[in-house]
Amino acid sequence: MKYKSGLVLIALIAFILMAHSANAIDICFSASDGGGNSVSIWDSYQVDDSVEVSGKASASFNDLGMKDSRIITGYGGVTAVQRYTGSGGYIGRSCFETDNASIQMASNANLNSDSFQASQNAIFEGEYGLLNIEATDPDGNWAATEVEAFDGRTESRMIASTRNSAEVTQDTESEGSETYLETLTYNPVGYSATTYNWVFDGEILFSGKGHADGEGAEACQKSYAQGSDVGSETDGFYYDPRTDWQPGDDYIQAYSHVSDGYLNSESCVRTDGDGSATWQNLVAEGGVIDIQSESKEFHPGVPGFVRDEEHSSVSLYANPATGNTKTVFQGMTTASMGSSTEANLDGVLEGEFSCEANANDDKTPDYNDDGKFKIQMRAETDDDYADAFIRITGL
Repeated sequence: MKYKSGLVLIALIAFILMAHSANAIDICFSASDGGGNSVSIWDSYQVDDSVEVSGKASASFNDLGMKDSRIITGYGGVTAVQRYTGSGGYIGRSCFETDNASIQMASNANLNSDSFQASQNAIFEGEYGLLNIEATDPDGNWAATEVEAFDGRTESRMIASTRNSAEVTQDTESEGSETYLETLTYNPVGYSATTYNWVFDGEILFSGKGHADGEGAEACQKSYAQGSDVGSETDGFYYDPRTDWQPGDDYIQAYSHVSDGYLNSESCVRTDGDGSATWQNLVAEGGVIDIQSESKEFHPGVPGFVRDEEHSSVSLYANPATGNTKTVFQGMTTASMGSSTEANLDGVLEGEFSCEANANDDKTPDYNDDGKFKIQMRAETDDDYADAFIRITGL
C-alpha cells in the first residue's frame, strides 16, 4: 500500500491476519511527499489460529511522517517482524517470537524521513519467547538489544531510535529455566561494545542501554539475578583499518559467574578512538564464584609479520570457606586497552579461593587461601613495561 496525499488510516490488519492465520502474511505501508522524502514499514507475520493481531497505521504529508501501532494476543506460536526505513538512510527492525506461550504484546512506531523511534512491550509465559529490537542510523552506527527465555514468564519493554546515532534500551523481568539478555553496539570505523547476561533455573531483573555514534560505541547494564547458574559479561572490540591489518585482536572483557546463588551487578563498556574500557561493580553470593578481567592489544605492524602483543589479565575462583556453605564477594573489576593494557580487581571475599594476575610474561604465582580477605590484583603493560601483583589482607 502506498499513499502520496492526504491523511491515511489503516485498521484492517486484525481481520486479514485472523482470516489467514495459518499462512505467512506480508504487508507494506509507505508514504512519500513527492519531493524525494519517503518512509516505509514492512510487516511479516506467521501466527497460530489461536493468536490475534490488530493494528493501525497513519501517514501525514505536510510534515512527512508515519505512525503505527500493533497488538498481539492469544496462546501459541508467533513470528512477527517489523522493519522501518526512511529516505534519510536509517533502518530499524523489531522481532517478536513465541512457541507454546500465552502472549500479550503491544508495539508503536513513529517514523520521519530522517529518524525513527519504535517500542515493543511484551508479556509471554510458556515454552519459548524472544523479543528483539535494533536500529541503524544513516552513518552505519548500529545498536540492538534482545531477551530470549525458555519455560517461564517474561515481561519486557524495548525502545530503539535514531537521530545522529543509534540507541536501544531494555527493561526486563524474567523467571524460568533459561534467560539470556544481550545489548550490542557497533560503530562502522570498527568499534563495538556488548553486554551479555544469563540465568538458569531462576529469575532476573534487568535494565540495559546501548548507544553508537560517530565517536564510538557503548553498552551498559544493571541487573539482579539468582539461580543455579548466573552470569554477566561485558566485551569491547577495537579495530581501526587505518592502522590494523588484522581485525578482532584488540579486545577487553569482564566476566562474572555464580553458581547456586545471586549476582547483583552494574557495568559499562565503551570503545572509541582512544581504545576500549569497561568496569563492573559486583555483589555475589553462591556456591562457586568465578571472576575474570582481561585486555589484549596488538601494535600496528606490516601485514604478514607478527605484531607485538600486550596482554593483561586477573582472575579469581572461589568456593565456600571451611565450615561454610556459601562464598561471598563484593567489589569491582576493570579492564582497558589503548596506549597500554590494564586489568584490575578490588574487593572483599569470604571463601576458599585461588587467584592469579598476568601482564605479558610477568605472571604472579597462584595464590590460595581460606577465610575472609581484602583482595587487590593488578596487571599492566605498555611498550616497555609489564607488571602484575596480588595483595591479600586478612580481615
